Amino acid sequence: MEGKARTSVLTHFSLFPLALSGSEENLITDSRQVRLATGLFPVISLLNHSCSPNTSVSFISTVATVRASQQIRKGQEILHCYGPHKNRMGVAERRQKLRSQYFFDCNCPPCEREEQGPSQGPGREAFCCHRCRALLQGDDVLSCGSTSCTESVSRDHLVSQLQDLQQQVGIARKLLRNGELEGAIQLLLGCQHDAESFLLAEHGMVGEIEDDLAQAYAALGDWEKSATHLQKSLRVVEVRHGPSSVEMGHELFKLAQIFFNGFVCQQLLIICYVQSPGLEMGTPGRAHRSSSTMVL
Repeated sequence: MEGKARTSVLTHFSLFPLALSGSEENLITDSRQVRLATGLFPVISLLNHSCSPNTSVSFISTVATVRASQQIRKGQEILHCYGPHKNRMGVAERRQKLRSQYFFDCNCPPCEREEQGPSQGPGREAFCCHRCRALLQGDDVLSCGSTSCTESVSRDHLVSQLQDLQQQVGIARKLLRNGELEGAIQLLLGCQHDAESFLLAEHGMVGEIEDDLAQAYAALGDWEKSATHLQKSLRVVEVRHGPSSVEMGHELFKLAQIFFNGFVCQQLLIICYVQSPGLEMGTPGRAHRSSSTMVL
């Protein structure tokens, strides 16, 4: 097998390990997925695709593990997601990606439902009324969905607000990368307040701001506040990607790291206080940096 056909087959079986960036001095480490290698898994490759699968596949070295993500009845087909998931993108984008890489048109139940009509629930990227927090509905001009509220606003104005918010979050992230933690926190708290005035609680930007605040407080060693913000981010991730998603697992792993670091630091402070009674204990829930590295 050579040329284009060989390339097409190999891209179907790619592994995406985490690539870490940061230095040994940094407590918080950013992670991203990069294409590192390819492999062939003949049995797993027989699983058909669904945009709402009942399994998840994980890789450790050269071993692939298939786990059920929901109850599977006797005789029910075992389905795997090839990448495009209903909780990550719309039906048009999913079908385009599957067609370009796997050369088929997806007609799984989620795709057919979305094709027949929009979902009944509010969009995860929708706007809310700044007066009563109800869902805004409409096209060019959005009106409050609450019968007791007459608020209306243009979509262009809300999109402009969102772009300004994204720009401010970008500035805060730059401060965070440069170690200017207090400045980043103050800016992010302002962004959090602004987001609450026009974005639904499950909007992606709301979750990103909470995640950034969790990183900043973790870098300061304030594990209690870090956990509080990460739990808010986790609720957004669950709504957007589902309770059995890879994204949810990653967030839970980060939360476990925060709880572990917080517990270790508290125990060290107690030991130091017992051994040196004159030691200043400091603010509850606050601790110096530990040597552990967190992947956020």
